[in-house]
Amino acid sequence: MIAALLLLNLLAPRDTVLVELLLVTTADRMVVEAVQQDTTLLLPAQALHDLRGVAFPVPWVSLDQLRSAYPPLVIRWSREMAQVQIWDELAVLPVTRRFYESHRVQAFRTVPIPQYSGPFGSFAVDERKRALGELGWMYRGRFSVQGRVDDRGVGQWSANVAPWSHLFVNAMGGTRQPPSVSGRVQAGPIWVSATYVEQRPLEVAGLVRGGPVLVFASRQYGVLTWQGSLWSAQIARTWTGRTVGSISFGPVSASPFSFPLTSIR
Repeated sequence: MIAALLLLNLLAPRDTVLVELLLVTTADRMVVEAVQQDTTLLLPAQALHDLRGVAFPVPWVSLDQLRSAYPPLVIRWSREMAQVQIWDELAVLPVTRRFYESHRVQAFRTVPIPQYSGPFGSFAVDERKRALGELGWMYRGRFSVQGRVDDRGVGQWSANVAPWSHLFVNAMGGTRQPPSVSGRVQAGPIWVSATYVEQRPLEVAGLVRGGPVLVFASRQYGVLTWQGSLWSAQIARTWTGRTVGSISFGPVSASPFSFPLTSIR
């Protein structure tokens, strides 16, 4: 009995925190128990499946793993707000596609709500007298710039511009955080993204869709995916020579952006 309790204590995740998952595109949200390890946040894979419609073969998923599996997503973790915000402008998540499909017919008979233009901000303080302020400005939902700073003088800034639905550009940086610029362009069945971070190689990736077949390529690997209604198949190859094949079934299709996994570690 004691040995079992010791084993359970070793396997159980530590430093659990309550975090709100917010899919900004659809306004869906869920509060989950996540694991915080220093600067890394691990989200429960089951919650991601329930809220976002994505599946992972491991119980805990880091934000970097989520970004790697779905590069078009913009993901931000606000430690002070205990919130993970996810933007899915290109509708790569199943839940976002279902949202757009279910609201498409209704949209033809509704009057569009004007996009907000003007300043926005927030201020938060806790019992330890730790405080953070945020201030920004938005124009009609197409352009925004914002900055935040805490009581220790650590700051962050970001700027986003989306002149139309097929183009999105983001720039961000901050204290002890190298500036980065990323952009995504979609033209019909073609999708291209690029990310530049100071003193790092330029990351470029692209995807082409033709019916149920999708071809994705990045600097690290390429993936050929066939997506059916309840079945999907993939063959992927790294540019260093490793090849993997995968077959999936069920309502959640394999991600055309991620390299199939063959081991937990």
